[in-house]
Amino acid sequence: MIYVRNDDILLNSSSWTRPFLRFKEIHEWICAVPDKVLHVPTILTTEIQQFPEAIEYIREETKAKRMRPQLHGLEHIDYGKLSLGEIVSHLQRSKGWMLKELHVLPTNWYTPWGSGDAPGQEHLWEAAEIENLQLITTKNINKMNGRYGVAQMLREGHHPIKFLDGKEIFMHWWERGERLKRILNAIKAEKWVD
Repeated sequence: MIYVRNDDILLNSSSWTRPFLRFKEIHEWICAVPDKVLHVPTILTTEIQQFPEAIEYIREETKAKRMRPQLHGLEHIDYGKLSLGEIVSHLQRSKGWMLKELHVLPTNWYTPWGSGDAPGQEHLWEAAEIENLQLITTKNINKMNGRYGVAQMLREGHHPIKFLDGKEIFMHWWERGERLKRILNAIKAEKWVD
């Protein structure tokens, strides 16, 4: 299974006037490759509450096993600037909200801006451990661009399923839509299609 990690779910963006429709469109593209690709939206529990239709949609898609939501945070902030107690409080509130509203208890915490890798941010790892979460930063992720991105890997003839099995592709819901669509088509065809 290949996981499409989709960060900052419905965080306000000037790029899209109807963000829920864009998020839904991206999800439908991902669902077109069942049994090979799974959508992993990372949830900002404060921001998503501005979109009640998204909450119901994510709940239903999760129940249908077409989506595996995970935690991004209570807010889109630099968690490295908070104390251990403040972080634990944010994680507890976020996990509680996700369990109550989405009927899912997250196992991963995908920090905003990859917080946790910089010196002096060890307390983020401690907070994640306290809350039984695996902290995942942006270190060692498969982006969809650049010389060593997923598109380049496919162009070089690497079998997408074998190369990416069990790995994540990273994106934000508002960007790289056409590249994602091409990658999904390549996964379906099991080769890069220019």
